[in-house]
Amino acid sequence: MDAVFVPPVGAAMLRALLPRPDEPNFWPRSYQDRLRAVARCLSSRLDVDESRSMRVVSESALLVPLRDLYLGELWEEFETGVRLHSDYSNEALFFVLWALGHCGTSDGAEIVNEAAKNSALFERAFRCGARKAMTLRERCSFWG
Repeated sequence: MDAVFVPPVGAAMLRALLPRPDEPNFWPRSYQDRLRAVARCLSSRLDVDESRSMRVVSESALLVPLRDLYLGELWEEFETGVRLHSDYSNEALFFVLWALGHCGTSDGAEIVNEAAKNSALFERAFRCGARKAMTLRERCSFWG
């Protein structure tokens, strides 16, 4: 798969695999409990209701494996040092492509901003400092 298609296509696939509370799935109960705990954590840190915080948890959880897949595809397609966009590093471009996948959704802007605030990868890609609006002092991680 072309690296630029990984964020929108891969995100949809990963979302389908992530646990959802109160829905039948193959994840152990401990992961579902973890999902609820992280949703409560995000709900308190981002001042969002628990329903939306569940969507933010899902987006936050898929960012690490999705970004790893994107970089893997990128390294297979191009030699080291190739930059796909003149205005963005390849890491930052990943987040732009991921965010574009939310265009046209009713709460896409909020989900993207809240998941990005919760992401250390986003902070590094865009060099956000500790006092920036897009940085949470304490993050809530599904993966531990």
